[in-house]
Amino acid sequence: MCTNSGIKLKIVINNKDSKITYNITEHLWNGERISNLEKCPPNEEKTIEYEGYHSKGPKGCLDFYANDNSNYKFRLYFELSYSSSNPRCSYIYQQNDYSMVYPVVCFPVYNEEEKYYKVEYTISKPKKCTNFYHISDTHFSDGIGNVSDMFFNANSFLFQKINGDDLALGLIHTGDICYQDESFALYRNLYLKKPIHTFPMYQIFEGVYLKNLYEGYGNHDKKKVINSIKERHIRSTIEEDDSEAYDQSPLDLILDEENKLHYRWRWHNVHFIHLNLAPIDGEDASGNKGYNALTFLKKQLDNIGTEEPVILCFHYYMRIWVQEKETLNFMKEEDIFKFWDTIKGYNICAMLNGHIHGMEHGNFDFKYNETKYYTNVPCFCAGGFNVKANFGTVGYYTYSFKDDDNDEPYIEVSETSVTLDKNYVLSSTEPKVIEKLSLNNKAVLKATEILQV
Repeated sequence: MCTNSGIKLKIVINNKDSKITYNITEHLWNGERISNLEKCPPNEEKTIEYEGYHSKGPKGCLDFYANDNSNYKFRLYFELSYSSSNPRCSYIYQQNDYSMVYPVVCFPVYNEEEKYYKVEYTISKPKKCTNFYHISDTHFSDGIGNVSDMFFNANSFLFQKINGDDLALGLIHTGDICYQDESFALYRNLYLKKPIHTFPMYQIFEGVYLKNLYEGYGNHDKKKVINSIKERHIRSTIEEDDSEAYDQSPLDLILDEENKLHYRWRWHNVHFIHLNLAPIDGEDASGNKGYNALTFLKKQLDNIGTEEPVILCFHYYMRIWVQEKETLNFMKEEDIFKFWDTIKGYNICAMLNGHIHGMEHGNFDFKYNETKYYTNVPCFCAGGFNVKANFGTVGYYTYSFKDDDNDEPYIEVSETSVTLDKNYVLSSTEPKVIEKLSLNNKAVLKATEILQV
């Protein structure tokens, strides 16, 4: 308990689970950082007391970990914002392999005699999650005329289609979040919950995806966006003024220590590695920096080993035709070969990409030294609107973990298209199953083709 003078808060936790003990880790932002481990045994009540700092209410979060083999984890936020009419406490949500709970605003009860606020929370175990989503190239725009209006409407519609799935693990974004830095205000509003701009996405994202976005930057995401992603990921050096960066980070990321950009997490015993722009250490053909993403990937694969399944997430769609067309905004030929040399022999289930502004999927192939290489690694490119047009088709993928009685576990991939016509009328298709991803897919070459010089 922090002893600085300020507003007092008691959080009463009721563990109604008859079998599970929960380990609790505390994170506070009230002048000093505390990270102590406490236990909440089955069928018991635990009270945790906090005191604010210099007339401010206490602020922080509690991470709960089930002390069994379920890998069940969730987070309780608390922020006692003191005012005469509206003291409030906490956003509550749950994540990892279990279903999300929408953020809940709690209103603490004030004890006049003892001068403290009290809020109660009852632990309940939700259903196990099975789905996650993949989008790309949203290109949030600001001040670009009709294109800006089109993006507002289309992206709002897109997220409304995704939002509300109570079996959702999370939403993966593979880059080009914004259209250059001039749209950074929208990015702050959407991702960091800064109500700078009047924008419908803010209301939509007060739902399930506000706290479990797994995003990376693309070639259009410049300095402000990249730095903001870093802020979200910095967990161990949070100062009071930066607390919202920690607030918005998903639980249990394995973070690249050098740049605080690339990261790894795990769902259903599958490892996910987000490499932002591309799996490169230096620059792409246009000078966009990779911030040692390939080095981070090598380290993570070495730690994971060759047997456990891995899904890679980054912006550039890894197909030969993209490599030949995008001579500037793409990886250099030698870097693609280095990437292949890094992943071959590992259990790479899929790559999630974007960049080409269209829905497409196929196996990773590439060209190097007048030879074409064809691999067995599936790639999925999520769609995005054409920045220079006022209509088009965007799309997203739904991935569902399956464990049928007569089959090996696999991931079912469905595709959904969202269309905006010339009259700004939005419509979407029904999800269409397009592939079943094996969780046992050692990356190998299927064929090579020597080109005629």
